[in-house]
Amino acid sequence: MNCAGCNTICKPGARLLNCHACEGIYHIECLNIKQQQYSSLSEEFKAAWKCPSCNNVTRRGRSNLLKPVRSTQIPLDDNMNMSYEIEDQAPISSYNPCTPTTPAASVHDCLALETGATFHTFTQELHKTFEEWRSDMNNTLTVFKENIKSSLHDWRDEMEASITKLNDDLKFALNGFREEICTLRAEHERLKHQTADISRDVSELKASMQFLSGEQDDFKKKVDGTIRQSTEQSSLTISNLETKVDYLEQQARQCNIEICNIPETRSENLLNIMGSISMAINFPISQKDILSIHRVPHAHRQTKKPKNVIVKLSSRILRDNVLATFRKVKTLKTDQLGLTGSTMTVYMNEHLTLKKKQLFRKTRDLAAMHQYKYVWVRNATILVREQDGDTAFAIRTDDDLRKIKSRTKGGNKSPCGGSTQHTQ
Repeated sequence: MNCAGCNTICKPGARLLNCHACEGIYHIECLNIKQQQYSSLSEEFKAAWKCPSCNNVTRRGRSNLLKPVRSTQIPLDDNMNMSYEIEDQAPISSYNPCTPTTPAASVHDCLALETGATFHTFTQELHKTFEEWRSDMNNTLTVFKENIKSSLHDWRDEMEASITKLNDDLKFALNGFREEICTLRAEHERLKHQTADISRDVSELKASMQFLSGEQDDFKKKVDGTIRQSTEQSSLTISNLETKVDYLEQQARQCNIEICNIPETRSENLLNIMGSISMAINFPISQKDILSIHRVPHAHRQTKKPKNVIVKLSSRILRDNVLATFRKVKTLKTDQLGLTGSTMTVYMNEHLTLKKKQLFRKTRDLAAMHQYKYVWVRNATILVREQDGDTAFAIRTDDDLRKIKSRTKGGNKSPCGGSTQHTQ
């Protein structure tokens, strides 16, 4: 907030007095009160204190709200232990023309006289300032008016010159247009004759194009037949090559096993985990029989399952014996291997190629739809059996999926109960 006397901001920590009548705030310096005097004031006096303006209103019964506050002394009453007759105490206001030697009422009268004179002087100065402002404003407006008149006169001259020049340019352009129109008319007549000649040529070209179009249609049919035959042969060749590549890739994996649902950790030791699995299925495997062991990423990147573990063994016979022993166990959990984390079922299968895995999933889903009971993998071949005692048949390509036929059953049975799962 601002001081009502000097109209400056009251800083924190400043010594102030608050008028309880008008709620105005004053610096003690603006009231000509010393620090020692301010310290001697009681809290009751500070709470009931009135500014000089409010004191004058109370005494004279008229408003002095517009009267500015100057350096003056605080009004005294009987509750203040403050006197001007204290020894060795200088007067509070050095510039006050009336030295207070009378009671508090005389002090207030003296202050009122000084404040009235000050207000009169302030009014004269304000009136003088307004007169100067008005004179400056009149001079400024006169100069501005003259500048506007001069600018408008210059703009009018420039506009007249521009209009005259534009008129001359338009006349010149119109004359040029007339000449160009005459030239264009002559050119139009010449083009009419040329167009007639071109029309005859176009008619002849049209007849030739019709003949060539018939020839092109015959040629296109021959080319389409050749391309179709080449495409069929190429597709057959590519299919055979893909089958051979897949066969060779599967042959390269004939000594591999694939382990699913083994939790991943940063400091994992896959050899130790493989040792724990061999102990759990009661089929010891020495480390020299493990040629390599590593994890492989999933074909579908969005899956949250752990990466599968690929173990390459020293021989295919050893791999088949390990898988046969694992199938006898039927169920193996991760907590049986001493692995931390949520408990999951561990699966062990032959390491199939991506193409065979996709074919296995299609076969398993189709067999479940048609209520086939068994789908499994043996020596990289997908086998399907409808019921116990039925003959199993192999699924080697997508065309073999037609062998699976729908049948009707009276009861609800769990489809594909013996299927081998691949999660990659």
